[in-house]
Amino acid sequence: PTTAANWSVVTPGPVYGTQTNDTAVAGYVGEVDEQTWASGSATATYTVVATHVLTPGVWLIEASNTANINAGSLFESHLLIGTASGNNTTGTVQGQTHMITSFVATVTSNFGSLYVSRYVSISATTTYYTKYYMDSNGGGGFSNEGISRAIRIR
Repeated sequence: PTTAANWSVVTPGPVYGTQTNDTAVAGYVGEVDEQTWASGSATATYTVVATHVLTPGVWLIEASNTANINAGSLFESHLLIGTASGNNTTGTVQGQTHMITSFVATVTSNFGSLYVSRYVSISATTTYYTKYYMDSNGGGGFSNEGISRAIRIR
Protein backbone atom coordinates (compact mmCIF):
# COMPACT_ATOMS: atom_id res chain seq x y z
CA PRO A 1 0.00 0.00 0.00
CA THR A 2 1.06 3.59 -0.69
CA THR A 3 1.50 5.81 2.31
CA ALA A 4 1.52 9.56 2.59
CA ALA A 5 5.32 9.45 2.91
CA ASN A 6 5.56 8.28 -0.73
CA TRP A 7 3.62 11.21 -2.14
CA SER A 8 4.98 14.56 -3.24
CA VAL A 9 3.05 17.68 -3.99
CA VAL A 10 3.68 19.40 -7.30
CA THR A 11 2.60 23.00 -7.51
CA PRO A 12 2.25 24.11 -11.13
CA GLY A 13 3.48 27.53 -12.11
CA PRO A 14 0.95 30.15 -13.08
CA VAL A 15 -0.37 30.50 -16.63
CA TYR A 16 -0.54 34.23 -17.11
CA GLY A 17 -3.19 35.58 -19.37
CA THR A 18 -6.21 37.66 -18.60
CA GLN A 19 -9.26 37.10 -16.42
CA THR A 20 -11.29 39.79 -18.12
CA ASN A 21 -12.65 40.24 -21.65
CA ASP A 22 -9.62 42.20 -22.85
CA THR A 23 -6.39 41.11 -24.53
CA ALA A 24 -3.57 39.75 -22.37
CA VAL A 25 -0.44 41.88 -22.08
CA ALA A 26 2.52 41.25 -24.36
CA GLY A 27 4.34 38.00 -23.69
CA TYR A 28 1.41 36.17 -22.08
CA VAL A 29 -1.04 33.56 -23.32
CA GLY A 30 -3.96 35.38 -24.93
CA GLU A 31 -1.90 38.24 -26.38
CA VAL A 32 -3.53 39.39 -29.63
CA ASP A 33 -2.24 41.49 -32.52
CA GLU A 34 -5.21 42.38 -34.74
CA GLN A 35 -5.23 44.46 -37.91
CA THR A 36 -7.93 45.31 -40.43
CA TRP A 37 -7.72 46.58 -43.99
CA ALA A 38 -9.85 47.99 -46.75
CA SER A 39 -8.84 48.53 -50.36
CA GLY A 40 -10.72 50.16 -53.18
CA SER A 41 -9.04 48.64 -56.20
CA ALA A 42 -8.10 45.38 -57.87
CA THR A 43 -4.36 44.96 -58.21
CA ALA A 44 -2.82 41.91 -59.84
CA THR A 45 -0.01 41.90 -57.28
CA TYR A 46 0.43 40.40 -53.83
CA THR A 47 -0.07 43.36 -51.50
CA VAL A 48 0.85 43.26 -47.80
CA VAL A 49 -2.32 44.16 -45.92
CA ALA A 50 -1.18 43.27 -42.37
CA THR A 51 2.18 42.80 -40.64
CA HIS A 52 2.61 40.85 -37.39
CA VAL A 53 5.96 41.06 -35.56
CA LEU A 54 5.79 38.06 -33.23
CA THR A 55 8.05 37.29 -30.28
CA PRO A 56 9.13 33.72 -29.39
CA GLY A 57 6.27 31.38 -28.53
CA VAL A 58 3.43 29.50 -30.17
CA TRP A 59 1.00 31.55 -32.24
CA LEU A 60 -2.14 31.06 -34.31
CA ILE A 61 -2.25 33.53 -37.19
CA GLU A 62 -5.51 33.83 -39.12
CA ALA A 63 -6.97 36.08 -41.78
CA SER A 64 -10.28 36.46 -43.57
CA ASN A 65 -11.34 38.67 -46.44
CA THR A 66 -14.52 39.75 -48.18
CA ALA A 67 -14.41 40.93 -51.79
CA ASN A 68 -17.19 43.30 -52.79
CA ILE A 69 -18.00 43.50 -56.48
CA ASN A 70 -20.04 46.48 -57.65
CA ALA A 71 -20.08 45.55 -61.31
CA GLY A 72 -17.90 43.65 -63.75
CA SER A 73 -16.18 40.29 -63.40
CA LEU A 74 -13.77 39.40 -60.64
CA PHE A 75 -12.09 36.17 -61.51
CA GLU A 76 -9.32 35.53 -59.04
CA SER A 77 -8.65 36.32 -55.38
CA HIS A 78 -5.82 35.11 -53.08
CA LEU A 79 -5.19 35.42 -49.33
CA LEU A 80 -1.97 34.15 -47.74
CA ILE A 81 0.23 34.28 -44.65
CA GLY A 82 4.01 34.06 -44.99
CA THR A 83 7.35 35.41 -43.80
CA ALA A 84 8.48 37.00 -47.08
CA SER A 85 7.54 40.61 -47.80
CA GLY A 86 6.83 41.93 -51.27
CA ASN A 87 4.93 40.75 -54.34
CA ASN A 88 5.46 36.97 -53.98
CA THR A 89 4.16 33.74 -52.46
CA THR A 90 7.51 32.61 -51.00
CA GLY A 91 7.17 30.27 -48.01
CA THR A 92 3.46 29.52 -48.47
CA VAL A 93 1.71 26.31 -49.45
CA GLN A 94 -1.36 26.50 -51.65
CA GLY A 95 -4.36 25.02 -49.86
CA GLN A 96 -2.72 25.45 -46.43
CA THR A 97 -1.25 28.91 -45.91
CA HIS A 98 -2.27 30.26 -49.33
CA MET A 99 -5.95 30.14 -50.34
CA ILE A 100 -7.33 30.95 -53.80
CA THR A 101 -10.83 31.39 -55.12
CA SER A 102 -12.03 32.10 -58.63
CA PHE A 103 -15.51 33.21 -59.66
CA VAL A 104 -17.41 35.46 -62.04
CA ALA A 105 -19.75 38.21 -60.87
CA THR A 106 -22.04 39.84 -63.39
CA VAL A 107 -24.21 41.77 -60.96
CA THR A 108 -23.64 43.61 -57.69
CA SER A 109 -22.46 41.00 -55.22
CA ASN A 110 -20.80 40.61 -51.86
CA PHE A 111 -18.57 37.55 -51.45
CA GLY A 112 -17.22 36.25 -48.15
CA SER A 113 -14.38 34.84 -50.13
CA LEU A 114 -11.39 33.58 -48.15
CA TYR A 115 -10.07 32.38 -44.78
CA VAL A 116 -6.56 31.14 -44.00
CA SER A 117 -4.78 30.22 -40.76
CA ARG A 118 -1.29 29.23 -39.76
CA TYR A 119 0.03 27.67 -36.52
CA VAL A 120 3.65 28.63 -35.80
CA SER A 121 6.13 27.84 -33.06
CA ILE A 122 9.01 30.31 -33.18
CA SER A 123 12.20 30.67 -31.12
CA ALA A 124 13.13 34.16 -32.33
CA THR A 125 11.18 37.31 -33.15
CA THR A 126 9.70 36.75 -36.63
CA THR A 127 7.61 38.93 -38.93
CA TYR A 128 4.60 37.39 -40.68
CA TYR A 129 2.83 39.13 -43.54
CA THR A 130 -0.79 38.73 -44.59
CA LYS A 131 -1.08 39.40 -48.32
CA TYR A 132 -4.02 39.84 -50.63
CA TYR A 133 -4.24 39.55 -54.42
CA MET A 134 -7.27 40.41 -56.54
CA ASP A 135 -7.36 40.36 -60.33
CA SER A 136 -10.33 41.35 -62.46
CA ASN A 137 -11.05 41.38 -66.14
CA GLY A 138 -14.14 43.55 -65.87
CA GLY A 139 -14.82 47.24 -65.73
CA GLY A 140 -16.45 48.24 -62.51
CA GLY A 141 -15.92 49.03 -58.88
CA PHE A 142 -14.23 46.66 -56.46
CA SER A 143 -13.33 46.76 -52.83
CA ASN A 144 -12.16 44.31 -50.24
CA GLU A 145 -12.08 44.33 -46.49
CA GLY A 146 -10.41 41.95 -44.13
CA ILE A 147 -8.95 41.17 -40.75
CA SER A 148 -5.75 39.44 -39.72
CA ARG A 149 -4.93 38.47 -36.16
CA ALA A 150 -2.14 36.67 -34.34
CA ILE A 151 -3.05 35.04 -31.03
CA ARG A 152 -0.41 33.75 -28.60
CA ILE A 153 -1.48 30.29 -27.50
CA ARG A 154 1.66 29.36 -25.58
